[in-house]
Amino acid sequence: MNTNIRLQAKYLLSGNNLRLFAISLFSLCLRWGRLILTLAGIFIFIKSPLFTSLTSQYGVTEVAVVSALIYLWLFFLTALVSSGIKMGEQFIYFTRAQGSKGSLRLLFKYASPKKALRALKFYTTLNLYKALWLLYFIFPCALCVICDIYVYSAYGLSTVMHIILSVSISLLLSISLVMWRAALARYSAAVYYFCLNPQMTVKDAIKKSIRFTDGFLAEQVLLEYSFLGWILSCLLVVPIFYVLPYVKLSRCVFVSEMLLKKPRTKADSFPISYLSQHIN
Repeated sequence: MNTNIRLQAKYLLSGNNLRLFAISLFSLCLRWGRLILTLAGIFIFIKSPLFTSLTSQYGVTEVAVVSALIYLWLFFLTALVSSGIKMGEQFIYFTRAQGSKGSLRLLFKYASPKKALRALKFYTTLNLYKALWLLYFIFPCALCVICDIYVYSAYGLSTVMHIILSVSISLLLSISLVMWRAALARYSAAVYYFCLNPQMTVKDAIKKSIRFTDGFLAEQVLLEYSFLGWILSCLLVVPIFYVLPYVKLSRCVFVSEMLLKKPRTKADSFPISYLSQHIN
């Protein structure tokens, strides 16, 4: 099944590789460029004569508080714009996964304040869930590391036993990371449903994604790990022009294909072709 997903992604990528890479690169520059400029602005402002003049005139505390509020507002605006751009990029890849061209203008489909605010809420909630799952799966490994260090230092554990415990903890960590990726796969369709229905809440999109992805978690984890070789090849820089859009498109094709295979209920009232009605 995953082989067919990758073959279909390669077919859809044919003739569109440079355009999709340019869209992803443009999205990356818009999102991270704003963040870098904001951080650079803080550093430049602190080192500037203006900061020295303001602190000498109004006091360090007052200037620091006002500056912090201003930059917090700028960081919020940066996150708002970045979320809208990121959602637009996801939308383009989903439309391409379903055969549509996915033009560059769709990158700004969620750039309006209302849509960008919804996208920010979506990504904030989703990333919070991902972080909580990571803590959940990493906690046993961290506890084992602490116990290993304590026993080794306090009771003179032999070097051989220490090595055995370290290897065992490494295996446990590997399994935990795989389980973490499986847990994250439950949310893979949330962005599709969120793009599909502008009125759907973040909570409903996540719940629907969990219902939809049930039964496909193992396949998605295997698909994710099958890209390791491609991702490692990006160390040579040149393959990234192909790998970046290929991996993104494959994930979207996987969600689209699984939605077609999933038996629909009354709750799943949106067919896969419905996305094309929202392209404009």
